[in-house]
Amino acid sequence: MNRRELEQAAVSAADRCLKAKGYISMVDVLMELGMLSREDCERWRFRQVPFLERVVHGNLARLNAVLRAVQANSARGNMKASWTAYMSWGEGKRQALRFSKSGDANLERAYATHYLLSSPRKVEQGAAPSTGEGRNSAAVPPNQPCCIPPSSTRQSLPHSLICRAKIHH
Repeated sequence: MNRRELEQAAVSAADRCLKAKGYISMVDVLMELGMLSREDCERWRFRQVPFLERVVHGNLARLNAVLRAVQANSARGNMKASWTAYMSWGEGKRQALRFSKSGDANLERAYATHYLLSSPRKVEQGAAPSTGEGRNSAAVPPNQPCCIPPSSTRQSLPHSLICRAKIHH
């Protein structure tokens, strides 16, 4: 797959994520593209992997192309960019998760940004709308990849870390 095909695939994957969840996240796009497996995502969420890029299938140039394509398409669609805190799952203190090996603040922010529709629209038939509690939260359907920890851990986590992504406006 060449760069142009990869960018088109990334935009299509982002569109599917938007229709399914009501927002776009880079983690979901990477899983939709097959560049990140559910198991690797969970290993990262449980701090068994130091940064997400380590388990993404593909080189950094391909990853960058996906990131830029989703950002550009979201900007063209007048979507609202909203930074989201990604915190670890599991036992012990919750820690902010790292996406990149370099830890560059701009890159980390780009990975952690979710894209939301600027104005409310009807969700297409078959799509799951965002039904979060209050203005600053977005519900995550429990059947979506990498959004809910295994049931053994679920009991020890606060509800906000299991079902919602805190979104700062």
